[in-house]
Amino acid sequence: FSHRFSYDVSARVGVFSDFDGSAREGVRFPSHAVGMFHINPCTDLVFGADYLDRDDISVLPVFGFSYRPPAHPAVRLDLIFPRPRIDYAFSDSHRMYLTGRLGGDTWDVDDGIEHVVTYRDYRLMIGFQTADDDGDTSSVEFGYVFGREMELRGQPGETSFDDAFVIR
Repeated sequence: FSHRFSYDVSARVGVFSDFDGSAREGVRFPSHAVGMFHINPCTDLVFGADYLDRDDISVLPVFGFSYRPPAHPAVRLDLIFPRPRIDYAFSDSHRMYLTGRLGGDTWDVDDGIEHVVTYRDYRLMIGFQTADDDGDTSSVEFGYVFGREMELRGQPGETSFDDAFVIR
């Protein structure tokens, strides 16, 4: 937008369903609108909102800052809620990161009775990312998943699951 302000806006339509029966309750419209105020070449102030269109969490604020220490150009600290990330670049094409995330989603499923199911978890992940000469990236993540819960729309209570490790 300018040398002091930029933004990121996205919207999508998704069918979050098992396609076994009606998927009407699975049509959702997640979107994202975030602005960045560039305080200086190393620091950005980040603010906005993520519209998740989920039963448990409809909207999440996005706020925090991104910092690239001038003395350590390989390091980037994105201390931004709800997806903080600390990034270290070994080279132009190889990097490692530590991140936290809210996982899960809301789906329309049919197991003989049509349900809308919401699953939620919290993730602490370490990732390794590579980029080829065309800029295409691939990554592998390892992590710990906790606070795992599932609920059915219109049913009281939640089902909890044990913590887990994940490879993605």
